[in-house]
Amino acid sequence: MTKSIKISGMTCINCTKAIKKVLNTKEGIYKAVANFASEQVLVKYNSQRISLPSIKKAITDIGYEVVRNKKVSKTLKKKYVNKTFGV
Repeated sequence: MTKSIKISGMTCINCTKAIKKVLNTKEGIYKAVANFASEQVLVKYNSQRISLPSIKKAITDIGYEVVRNKKVSKTLKKKYVNKTFGV
């Protein structure tokens, strides 16, 4: 499963590195890619091994805010998924 999560609080490229580092060490996450410019993280994960709320909690635990009720356009998400994961 692949989800795009909107994040608030990223102020520099090191923020994206911190988010990627934390998420990519979680069991069940295949790949996480954070983007500072779009303020989102794209996560490819196994929903049988880790839940979306657990992923969001990992993000908030390191000091970032998960933005709720903001939908990413399907076109933008598809373009980002294709570019990031080569799908």
